[in-house]
Amino acid sequence: MLGSESWKIFDSSDQPGSGRTRASLTRTEIETGMSVVEALRGIAHDIQTKPTLAAKVTALRKHSRVLGWEILGIIGMVPFATQSYLLYRRLAAGQDQIPVTLTRDLRYGPMPRNRLDVYRRARSESAGVTSSEAGAEPIVLFVHGGVWASGSKWHYAKMASRLAEEGITTCVAEYTLFPEATTDRMAEEVGLALDWVVDNCVEGQNKKTVVLVGHSAGAHLCAMTVVQRSRRPGAYVPAFVGIAGVYDIARHYDYEESRNVHHLSTMKRAVGGPDAFAGQSPAVLLRQREGDVSCGRLRVHLMASRSDVTVPHLQSVDLHDLLLERGCPEVTLSLYDDVGHGDFIVEWVPRERVGSGRGRELPPHAAELVETILSSSSPRLSSSRSTMT
Repeated sequence: MLGSESWKIFDSSDQPGSGRTRASLTRTEIETGMSVVEALRGIAHDIQTKPTLAAKVTALRKHSRVLGWEILGIIGMVPFATQSYLLYRRLAAGQDQIPVTLTRDLRYGPMPRNRLDVYRRARSESAGVTSSEAGAEPIVLFVHGGVWASGSKWHYAKMASRLAEEGITTCVAEYTLFPEATTDRMAEEVGLALDWVVDNCVEGQNKKTVVLVGHSAGAHLCAMTVVQRSRRPGAYVPAFVGIAGVYDIARHYDYEESRNVHHLSTMKRAVGGPDAFAGQSPAVLLRQREGDVSCGRLRVHLMASRSDVTVPHLQSVDLHDLLLERGCPEVTLSLYDDVGHGDFIVEWVPRERVGSGRGRELPPHAAELVETILSSSSPRLSSSRSTMT
């Protein structure tokens, strides 16, 4: 069993070339990732419940301030979104110099958003790579966040293409969003996507090459998928990397309420209301159904930041500690300072462009994710992940 050695703590400001500034941190602090449409619906519902005109006006003023910060956060993301979209279009057309191929809109299920994109490292005919060698490469299924109500595959083109450059086949999935689905259905769709990846991307029987990665709400859905599968004998349970995830819904709702964003956030509605909080919380399921969960089958690495004001790092710390208490042998945690909630996704850069000869270094949290995926997907290296210094 792991003790404190299963923790890694990073101070990004100490890293050479990190270039972190207070301005960039402030930008990511106001990125809540909420769906503006659903936020407006939540505000309208709250105002309607107020008994007097004065109370309605007070609520409107309060919500307007919070929504204003949300809109500023969205505006601040425009450059990143533009870069991601243009890169996505270039890769899809085969016009970008990054040595990555993109196959779009592969269907893994019956619903309209049951689609995924596959990013692979481009191979020249002279490389001499056999199909068996290609099949041994790590495979990531990435599940996006967005408060269960927003997010598109192209948003993650920068991250996915860099992972592919590192030799990691990366599948980026969409799933049905709220209000068309609640989180139980979303988790089922993540399971369908995982089955598709195993059936279509894995060579032979080497399922250990598959790593399930999720960010924010996507990490919650991945954790639900892994916990539920660990309770079913014979079900395939992949390695799981959770980035700034929500694992205890009730506790996070209390946090949202303390920040006065609980009416804007779609979380309460997306999970099905307070009565569903416990059943949609991976941490609660682990506490309540200890005997049903086969912890020996879980391989989990959690990443979080103590500067994250959208999802507190304690969500990851508590899940890490709980898994250790349950006797899970391969559970690790990396904590960062000075990394915002969105930074885990937006701070990815290409490694190289064909003919340029210029490499691009990743920030520490992105480099850590690459290292973790490469280690977790290798049976030869996976045991080394149980001790982190």
